[in-house]
Amino acid sequence: MRSRTALVPATLLLTAASLHAQDSRFTFRCYDLSMSPWDGDDFDATGLYYVPPPRIMLDSVRQRPGIGSGSYVIRVTPGSVPSVHRYAVWHTKSAGDSIEFRWSTGHSGLTATLAAGPGTMTGQAETHVDVIPSPKATADFVAAPVDCDAPPAYPIESEPPVPDGVRLVSGDSVVLGENVADVRNLQVDGTRRYVISVALAAPFRDATSAKVSTSEGVVVRISVRLPPDWDFDAAVVLLSERYGEPKRGETTKDDLQMEYIAWQNRLATAYLSRSRRIGEDWYIHFLIVDPRA
Repeated sequence: MRSRTALVPATLLLTAASLHAQDSRFTFRCYDLSMSPWDGDDFDATGLYYVPPPRIMLDSVRQRPGIGSGSYVIRVTPGSVPSVHRYAVWHTKSAGDSIEFRWSTGHSGLTATLAAGPGTMTGQAETHVDVIPSPKATADFVAAPVDCDAPPAYPIESEPPVPDGVRLVSGDSVVLGENVADVRNLQVDGTRRYVISVALAAPFRDATSAKVSTSEGVVVRISVRLPPDWDFDAAVVLLSERYGEPKRGETTKDDLQMEYIAWQNRLATAYLSRSRRIGEDWYIHFLIVDPRA
């Protein structure tokens, strides 16, 4: 999958004063990151939204014009596991004695503030989430310098497998991260959207529609609609044999029934869901997304 680092929106921008204090000693340096367990009351910070990438490089690239300025991009080193965040930025504080790393999905994430220095940097991380009241958790945070060319301790291949694409009866496939220009059997269906023009292979052979969305010419979303009588339970068994036990959820509210099955790692999230009003047909949907898109 192509590694993409997004640029932060206005809500994450740092002040111009922070920009002036940016210390070039940190630019293009790489760090291995580690944390203690999160500590917070009434807050579940165990999800991937609150996990930074294990190895990073501090870039000198700023945000694009029109969004703002004052922060610099954090990149994941080649071959290392990324995080699920769309935005990753860093800056030094105005006094130059501390440095801040920030990751966000646009809704949730974490910020680490560390004592700035040439060696291992330590400090505290804090969660952030855009709900009111906003629950908080904190953790000890360590950034240890590392050779940028050293083999990653957590390579992409170490991530647990999840569904990251669909196979077609033609023998081709459509997979997250592919350049859309290289994908066969697609028909344009609007700006950055495509329809898969041949039938999907099992277990999605009976799909009534299959669509692809892209960002910057790369596949970031695959959406499959399935008929109401499709064998949901058999597909869950098959996919669980391939990808391991998923997360499961089920709710009934008034006359609405909902059930979802999910597989997730830091590269892809796959949801298989069905919903209906009691007495009506199921709406069944399979969705694969790049969590950073």
